Amino acid sequence: MAELIDWLAARRHKNDPFFGYQRWYEDDEPELLSVHDGKVVVACRDGATAVLG
Repeated sequence: MAELIDWLAARRHKNDPFFGYQRWYEDDEPELLSVHDGKVVVACRDGATAVLG
């Protein structure tokens, strides 16, 4: 999965940090995915962030 995320992140618009959303089945709202310093980062609803891939 990490390879797929990295591959997709490399093909986004270079000046746009927006990457997409992730949502688990039990969650009501999605979490924002963005790219910072070449890494995909998820902004969690509780204010925390995590690096994917």
